[in-house]
Amino acid sequence: MRSRSASPAEPSGGGGAHHGGVALDLVLLGPPGSGKGTQAAILSEKFRIPAISTGDVLRAQVEAGLGQRVKAYLDRGELVPDSLVVDLIQHRLLDPDTQAGFILDGFPRTVPQAQALDSMLAALDRPLDAVLYLQVDPQAVRERLGQRHRVDDQQGVIDHRLDVFLQQTAPLITYYQDQGKLKLIDGTRPPEVVAAGIEDVIRPLAGPSFGIASFGHKPNVSQVVPDENTKENGSNA
Repeated sequence: MRSRSASPAEPSGGGGAHHGGVALDLVLLGPPGSGKGTQAAILSEKFRIPAISTGDVLRAQVEAGLGQRVKAYLDRGELVPDSLVVDLIQHRLLDPDTQAGFILDGFPRTVPQAQALDSMLAALDRPLDAVLYLQVDPQAVRERLGQRHRVDDQQGVIDHRLDVFLQQTAPLITYYQDQGKLKLIDGTRPPEVVAAGIEDVIRPLAGPSFGIASFGHKPNVSQVVPDENTKENGSNA
């Protein structure tokens, strides 16, 4: 966990100051159906920081009647253009509740979005602490999504969503690996087991300011490196 400029006794003087002088800024990556939403909710409750789901933000725009262009992309299972998504996320990260940290679920989805996010956070003096990649085999993804009832989970759209992920989102694995921020998580296990694995990975990043007494800094945490199969298709080896 990086130390921030503010402390509990020092009020914030700018956008980069956070509760307790530190912040936990995370990204959750993984194919559709990998359980990002579930794990984001668990992390949000545990660390008292907001889980920001791009999907929820986009659907809220549609429900409010403000996003007919967004709806068309979602109905086809396609990625919403970077310019639209980046604008929404940029405004969201300026909200006061993100000062103690955040969990991004579904953003970034492309390398250009990741570069835009890095630029945003650099301006706030708060680079990402970790990128958690939930590894799930494509067949397991199909089975999981096939059990849902959303319009965008029909079989043809499921296959298309996976294709889009592999082509446009999987390169983020290499992008964040090169930054030394990628942490691989076995997403095929039950949700509570996955959550425990995530906790082990980010334990060194969390401090007592987040209200978890057992958490603290731990030195010499090894970096997990994905195998060639993971780099190519984002599946669980």
